Amino acid sequence: MISMNTIPAEKSICSTLMFNSSIMEHLIDRLQPEHFFDQVCRDIFDFAMVNYLTNSPVTDYLVTQKFPDKEKEIVSIALTTPVSIDTVIMQADNIKAAYENRSMLAKLEEVKAAILEGRDYSIDDLKHTSSFDSSVQRTNKDIIAVMEDRIANPIKDHGTGLSEVDRYLNLEPGNLIVVAARPSMGKTGLVVSIILHLLDSNEGSAFFSLEMPAENIMLRTLSCGSGEALNDIRHNKLRDLGNYNRMKKLLEDADNFILLDKVVDHIQIYNMGMALIRRDPSIKNIFIDHLTYIKDPGGYANNHLRIGDVTKTLKRLAKDSGCKVWLLSQLNRGIESRPNKRPQLSDMRESGSIEEDADVILGIYRESYYTSREEAKREEPVNEVEILVLKNRDGEVGGAKTMFVGPKVKFTDNADGNFGAVHVVEYDYAEDDIDVYHEETGEIVETTLMNTGNINVDMPPI
Repeated sequence: MISMNTIPAEKSICSTLMFNSSIMEHLIDRLQPEHFFDQVCRDIFDFAMVNYLTNSPVTDYLVTQKFPDKEKEIVSIALTTPVSIDTVIMQADNIKAAYENRSMLAKLEEVKAAILEGRDYSIDDLKHTSSFDSSVQRTNKDIIAVMEDRIANPIKDHGTGLSEVDRYLNLEPGNLIVVAARPSMGKTGLVVSIILHLLDSNEGSAFFSLEMPAENIMLRTLSCGSGEALNDIRHNKLRDLGNYNRMKKLLEDADNFILLDKVVDHIQIYNMGMALIRRDPSIKNIFIDHLTYIKDPGGYANNHLRIGDVTKTLKRLAKDSGCKVWLLSQLNRGIESRPNKRPQLSDMRESGSIEEDADVILGIYRESYYTSREEAKREEPVNEVEILVLKNRDGEVGGAKTMFVGPKVKFTDNADGNFGAVHVVEYDYAEDDIDVYHEETGEIVETTLMNTGNINVDMPPI
């Protein structure tokens, strides 16, 4: 029998977290702050969850600094004897079960009130209520009033920052947006460009980088935002140190741009996302890079069922959090074997559930990527890219053209023809020379022998 008084267990878990915050790894997919009955324990758990996600420590001192008006209660909880991981897991399961019982009692009280007032209430409604949500069903009049209010006061959509793409889209909170492409098409570059555009519009983002370390994503973000070529940053050959430092300082101070590189499953992503948004409501976007790297917790009969569970959970995260969730996905290899390599919905891995759950699906196609390989030549630094709107629940589908600046891993409109050009250096060891390319035109502007030592890579843009 589950006791409804879980406060001792709640204090035990919080004390153990303040003693050893790493046990959050075993709790992140089991508990949410709302499962706690005691408000102070709820606050401590929420703080510990967010700090775990951002690799920050959790101690009784830090918790009291966060909640100075609750210092006495926090110190009392910290004095509770920490327990083992097995005990913590058992206590977590009991706390969640008690929460569900409390929720059911609240639902029963609602039913009781409905019956006493003579309102119709079917027992089948109670049987099929999975969340035991005690909210009252809205009338059509209420729904129409909310709808008209949204029409009169539309939510400001900052879009992607790519004008041709944004002509098709009207992204809203609660949308699940899938960005699909073959490897090396620029999926990560596209979302990094979008993130910087959104930050410029005071719209924050959390980025789950499951494929590469957070440092690699930050490197791409700095390159895209500063205009410095990725390789120039790597080799400490910055052309505009002041501009680079300004972008670095902006990102250092951007509390609403959060990078996470823990490999987690979809339930943990849901819990982490909800916790981050509770901490900072300015976070309006959650990016996940990418679907293949979401950890498989096991228990699925096949991959199709797993993918379906993942996309449904991420759609629920978008709806529950009121955020836009962006999921990167890789296309099937079969696309390489056909003449027209533009993405189609059928190219998506386990596409049925993705098509069903996504509100918007974007495909990326860069023709120069394929032609350069067919002709065995270097791809130009700047080239045209097609962003294909393959699914758009509330709008049209079609193709939009934009530009990709390869050295900066940046997508841009090129509305004014100015990419902030820099020269791109390519070393040809076979020919024992160095080619310097103009980034906008792709033309060789200087060639010099390696041993002359007179190459001018810092010349002003042509």
